[in-house]
Amino acid sequence: MKSLINKFLYSRFYQRYIFPFILWMENPFVETFNAKDVLQVRSALTQDGMLIFGNKKGTLMGLCVPGEYSHVGVYDRRLGLIYEMVSSGFQTTTVASFVTRYSSVAVTRCSGFTSAYAFKFIRNIMVYKGVPYDSAFNFSVESLYCSELVYRADVNHVIKCSTEDLLGLGKKYISPMGIFNAANMLLVLKVDK
Repeated sequence: MKSLINKFLYSRFYQRYIFPFILWMENPFVETFNAKDVLQVRSALTQDGMLIFGNKKGTLMGLCVPGEYSHVGVYDRRLGLIYEMVSSGFQTTTVASFVTRYSSVAVTRCSGFTSAYAFKFIRNIMVYKGVPYDSAFNFSVESLYCSELVYRADVNHVIKCSTEDLLGLGKKYISPMGIFNAANMLLVLKVDK
């Protein structure tokens, strides 16, 4: 069964038609956050390297990626931006733009990050600028998905997460929930609509 799933995920049809369609599918009737909620999230983001998780309930992508959160980005306090991997590749976005896409958002910080390491972590993320999105969820640096960007930038593996998050793919995979549930990840804020 796993080989059949893998064949489908690696197929040209899936890569070209199915996955872009999944990413494109948005449910316009799902309530997202307003300006007051954005300010609450922005005030929780106090340090470089904090992670922000999101999920938009009622969308196909929210259903396809298991767990409470289907996406993760990294906060750069100095610029006030979030770095993330989206279907179009590496992207920088504002806190407001990130938050208003979702109906559920969480802000976390890794207890193992020092200020110096958080700066290094942010710098490591910038190495992947221009790298394409990995819709097949291959565990490599040629293309990345959102949680793999976080994993790859953490070169010292300070975030104590598991790559045994197999999702039935039969290969190494790190999900947003794998990072969210890391042993040394501290929840700072959780907001649901």
